Amino acid sequence: MGRINHSELRTIYPPVAQLGFAVSYWIKPFSLNAWRLIALACELISLCLLVLLLNALKRPLLWAAIYWLNPLVIKELMNAGHMEVLLVPLLLGALWAAMRHSHILTSFLLALAVGVKIWPALLVPLYLRSGLTTPKKLIAPLLIFGALIAVMALPVLVAGLDQGSGFVAYAQKWKTNSALFPALEASMQNLFSLFSSHADAPATGSLVTRLLIAVTLGAIALLAAWRKPANAQELARKTLLITTAMFLLSPAQFPWYGVWLMPFLVFLPFYGLALLVPALQVYYLSFYFASNEIEYLYPTLVIWLAWVPVWLLLAYELTRRSRKHARISIDDAKGDTL
Repeated sequence: MGRINHSELRTIYPPVAQLGFAVSYWIKPFSLNAWRLIALACELISLCLLVLLLNALKRPLLWAAIYWLNPLVIKELMNAGHMEVLLVPLLLGALWAAMRHSHILTSFLLALAVGVKIWPALLVPLYLRSGLTTPKKLIAPLLIFGALIAVMALPVLVAGLDQGSGFVAYAQKWKTNSALFPALEASMQNLFSLFSSHADAPATGSLVTRLLIAVTLGAIALLAAWRKPANAQELARKTLLITTAMFLLSPAQFPWYGVWLMPFLVFLPFYGLALLVPALQVYYLSFYFASNEIEYLYPTLVIWLAWVPVWLLLAYELTRRSRKHARISIDDAKGDTL
């Protein structure tokens, strides 16, 4: 028990993730190599799916190297052995199924993805959006998705959503390696403390911050799905948008969470997001600062040095792309007039 993080909590891992651990144990109990065998199989499936998707989007197949040879992916999945390796092929498979308008397969794969990490539920409106033209076709996919989620949620609900639940603890307390969330949280806490002298004001401010982020992410997912994607490329672009928003607004931004974005950079490269590959590795310096009793430097200085360049480069790229899109729209309008 002494070697288990947060041993006082029930597992935070959803059922599909636990199934992956069980298969690894079945191959060889408590073997890192057995887990890496599963990880390698998942990565090979992901590579095949990337090639299929790139071919469908008429993109150079060599772009698969953006993911396959990505140092962050190699380090966090194959070296560190994080369970995000189970998530990637399910996300790519769901994207491929959504591009083919296979709603049943899409909902099945998305449900399995939610069984690894909960956040892929944000992709449901976007991936099933094309089915709104004939709503009857969405009945079976939604029933499949709902039934699978209910089955996977049942053990968690039976065990209880109390303070011993890993899911509850994560939702209420987890915050790591983010510069943005602590700043937002501190601002909200100060606001609540300003208008209330109650001892729970800081906790209330923290809870409200998390709720606002959850609402914001839901709104982004719905807005992305509001208009039916015109083509497969736009579907991939909106997938990257939702995934990026989820990561950048998350209170916890572990380096291995950055893997969520990397498969979709293959279809729409952003230098600002690619900069996450070295920036996220700064996280490991926090252990050095802690061991030398200067841990205060990490959240007040080092984390900002890592994140500010990412935000600035992303802002520059988005501004540049918006202006380019606006120019193209104006030129098209002039052409129609002429």
